[in-house]
Amino acid sequence: MDCEVLVVPSDSVYKPIKNIAFACDFIKVKEPALHKIKNWAKTLNAKTFILNIVAPEEKPSTEKAIAGIKLESIFDSMEHSLHFPENDDITYAINDFVEKHNIDLLIMIPKKQTIFTSIFHKSNTKRMAFHSHIPLLTIHD
Repeated sequence: MDCEVLVVPSDSVYKPIKNIAFACDFIKVKEPALHKIKNWAKTLNAKTFILNIVAPEEKPSTEKAIAGIKLESIFDSMEHSLHFPENDDITYAINDFVEKHNIDLLIMIPKKQTIFTSIFHKSNTKRMAFHSHIPLLTIHD
């Protein structure tokens, strides 16, 4: 059973959630997860910053453009913006964005990994759970 998990750092101080950052890989996000995120943002009446960290050498692709259009159509009825910070270090880039934009809640979708990939690939969501200074909500797709 997949459920949403909220990780709150021990040094967090409660404050109303006004700004949400949704860090994702545009291409692999499934629509049901996007609607869950939209519902969270609507319930909290929060602005949503949709964030895709790109490698400095990454070239734009048609696939990513189509995914961006899909995201825009799903979030079009609410306050949101798309951001593409360039950095090879995803954890650093997300934390930097969170700090610069006064983000109150970070949302990520953990990818399902096989035993083999879990040995050789570090989960960005797990890394953020240990290195985020704000609450992290994980939503499974």
